[in-house]
Amino acid sequence: MQVKKSLSFCVLFIIIFASFNLFAQKEKPIRVEIEAKSNSDSYKIIPFGKKGVVLFYQSDEVIDKQNYRWYVTLFDTKFKEVWSSEFPVFKSMDLRFFDYNETKVYLYLEKKKENYLKADYQIITISINDGNVKSTNGIFPKSTYIDDFKVADNIAFVGGRTIPSRGSYLAQTLLSFTFIPLITGLNVNKYHSALYGIDLNKGGIKTIPTEYEGQSWVESILYSDTSKNFSVNIRNHIPKKTNNMFVNDYNESGLLLSSTNLQSNHPTRKLNTGKMFPLGNNSKIVIGTYNNAVKGRKANPAFFGFNEESTGIYFAKIENNQQKFVNFYNFADFKTFFSYINDKRAARLKLKALKKQSKGKELSFNYKLLLHDIIQTKNQTIVIAEAYYPEYHTVSYTSYDAYGRPYTNTYQVFDGYRYTNALVASFNEEGKLLWDNSFEIWNILTYNLKERVKVLFDNDDIILAYSSEGNIASKIIRNNQVIEGKTYTKIQTNYNNDKLITDFNSDMEFWYGNYFISYGYQKIKNTSATEKSKRTVFYFNKIAFE
Repeated sequence: MQVKKSLSFCVLFIIIFASFNLFAQKEKPIRVEIEAKSNSDSYKIIPFGKKGVVLFYQSDEVIDKQNYRWYVTLFDTKFKEVWSSEFPVFKSMDLRFFDYNETKVYLYLEKKKENYLKADYQIITISINDGNVKSTNGIFPKSTYIDDFKVADNIAFVGGRTIPSRGSYLAQTLLSFTFIPLITGLNVNKYHSALYGIDLNKGGIKTIPTEYEGQSWVESILYSDTSKNFSVNIRNHIPKKTNNMFVNDYNESGLLLSSTNLQSNHPTRKLNTGKMFPLGNNSKIVIGTYNNAVKGRKANPAFFGFNEESTGIYFAKIENNQQKFVNFYNFADFKTFFSYINDKRAARLKLKALKKQSKGKELSFNYKLLLHDIIQTKNQTIVIAEAYYPEYHTVSYTSYDAYGRPYTNTYQVFDGYRYTNALVASFNEEGKLLWDNSFEIWNILTYNLKERVKVLFDNDDIILAYSSEGNIASKIIRNNQVIEGKTYTKIQTNYNNDKLITDFNSDMEFWYGNYFISYGYQKIKNTSATEKSKRTVFYFNKIAFE
């Protein structure tokens, strides 16, 4: 007999205001509300298992000419405050990344723009046990854009690419008015991979050499608790020659231990992104996206950017610093990838792909994917990838020429990123596709591009869920089967007479056991209130999967 599973809300409601006074009311969901501004997006949540959940945010309080006051609070699993701390952060800093382990949270903040502040970055270390806060800041040797941030044993690895000078940008702009870049592919903007090690105890910064011909950049960083080493994925494009992906291993001191040139071994396929996972015994797997842009301007990130479209997914294995194999899977190879569109359109796309394949060619679907970290179980490797596309709307207006004749001008306005679906795929240790499934993502249009779908394993079942418009959408799969189709569970608010007006920047995370935590911003109207019937809050709810 199939036992139906569902999302349910725990009992107890807690509401807090700026002073963080707690008021418990029985027979209500476990929920925290904090008064917020309608355009606010400063509150961040990190679940810490049975230790509780960490909330941190920037306040409007000014400490001095250089610093704002930030707050961080640890709540236990019943949302009772354990400790609260405050700390200064430079006014000119934006939060870019955070990392954490069992005992500490690390916030990486970066300078917004050129200003008087003599610091490019600020790293805040927060102890989960007692709320102790430490700050480390410094200056990069070169102007750098950071793409990833990982911390281990108080050593932070940050990586990305150097930023071309203003003179280079100006020269390239002037060249763009000619046919030279179009014909020759000439681009004077040079990007070089940048990798730094930052000692969070002493505050020193070390440049880790990553010298490659042509364009290069750090794509991702992984730390292995087993080997105690950092693995760094570096992309390298040499115009008119080759496209490389290097997987480099470094110790915590920044010493290069090994370097593997991961190759597609195919003339029309280029490795695009890569997620790494250590297997032990000096082996690792790399899973990522690929495309067919191997030549010309489309292959050069200086022209088309670093967030490329994809044709499919590859699975590669490295043993003893040598590439053992790489397998490619076009999106048409996944049975459920097109489940978010109607059956007729999906059939046409698959037929088109088969016709191309019969001619020895490959159909490029050109999707953009957010690839999750690799999930390794006893007998399979699971990959989750969320598909999205940038959405625009066209604005038209009428102007008049010197003779008074009207003409129409149009331009496009970026509305955000539209999510379509999440692909779930399983592979064996030899990179063979075992099964795939899909989860449709509806009504998420956002400027904040990040992973939306969360995962919980329940024996052989996989629960997929995301938060949107005041609801939790969920689906239960078992390999390629759908155990329970897409269902929606309302995120409960404080009072029965509450009416949700808007829900924005909502998300959810797996917490511990069978619990998730959902959070975001809501504008709520209480239909029975006589005064102050509307409120805008940042909320987080505890949600149980049963």
